[in-house]
Amino acid sequence: MCKFMIFSLFCSFLVTQAYANNGLTITTWNLGLAHSYVRYASQRIPPIIEALKKHDTDVLCVQEVWNQEDIDILKNSLKDIYTYNFVMPFKQKKAKQLPACGAYRFLGPHSVGLCLLSKCRKKVGDELTDCVLNTCGKAIDRLKKKDRICAEAFFAQVGKSAFKGFATVLTPLKRAGLFTYEGSNGLAIFSKYPLLDVTGFSMDNESTLSRRSVLYANVKKDNQNHHVACTHLSANLANVPYTGLFESWVDESYHQAQLMTAMVEEKAGTEPIFLAGDFNCSFEDLAAGIAPEATKTCGHFISEGYFSKMLEQAECTFCESNTLVLDAWEKDKMIDHIFVKNVDTSKLATQVIMKEPVTIKNEAGVDILSNLSDHFGVHLESFK
Repeated sequence: MCKFMIFSLFCSFLVTQAYANNGLTITTWNLGLAHSYVRYASQRIPPIIEALKKHDTDVLCVQEVWNQEDIDILKNSLKDIYTYNFVMPFKQKKAKQLPACGAYRFLGPHSVGLCLLSKCRKKVGDELTDCVLNTCGKAIDRLKKKDRICAEAFFAQVGKSAFKGFATVLTPLKRAGLFTYEGSNGLAIFSKYPLLDVTGFSMDNESTLSRRSVLYANVKKDNQNHHVACTHLSANLANVPYTGLFESWVDESYHQAQLMTAMVEEKAGTEPIFLAGDFNCSFEDLAAGIAPEATKTCGHFISEGYFSKMLEQAECTFCESNTLVLDAWEKDKMIDHIFVKNVDTSKLATQVIMKEPVTIKNEAGVDILSNLSDHFGVHLESFK
């Protein structure tokens, strides 16, 4: 019995050492290319690409690359570094009713449409989105209670002009889409190593406003399987009324987290798992000044045996100091993670990256200092 125990411990040591020697480096970064929602999206693309070219990692998981044009730019710019990539095709969810919004309900007294026309008509892009959310709250609440589908269709017009948004929800000729950015999930995986068994897990039925999905791939490096999943779970949008099927934005993200772990673990079994992305959840750390956010969602991963090195480091990734985080109510949060399982967590190191601002030109052509994204990135590596 003693010899057997010694042999088992020795084998376990060899497995751990083999993994540490052949460990995967992985980076997650929300690029914030949400045109008309996160400022200076177009101007930030060139410096974002330059930063990614300089950054060394085996696997890169990015979020909020919503537009096909931006996806193509990213793929073409990084193809000499990352031989392999995976992006899911766009898939829109359509409103069941036609038109999505009745004219009187949408444009009648005290309606969202009337509020937009009277208070936000002359605004475009980011300013239009901010104006509607900040000044038409009561009208939005009324619409949500009376016609959930109309409210969903209206919110899905983020990034469009007021005229295009009105035309989409009021036309009797074509069903309105219920997802922003034409049904893009904003996700992409780039890798220096082959992506095997690539699978796109759809969470369309559990998604409100934006399409949520999981990109999965088995990354094989030095004959070791690494089961990688990239995602962006629903945010707790405090200033946007929830119109989905669950109790709240947080409840929706919690259900997405449950689906994600079930999907990936069916693929991975007991082999190393890396769940990377913007999880929109943060545990509170008073000493580090980190505010809580959707802790129920983060708690699911911990309860299922996952580990985030960021919990030890306690550093914000969505921070008040970021030039692109403009909401006064925002606090420092640690919502970007790389959760791992079936990995020796003592042989991991992590760091928050992409924090330095760069000089870009604003809409008026004036040089300004801006962060690359409203999120900082997270990089994880194993060491010998």
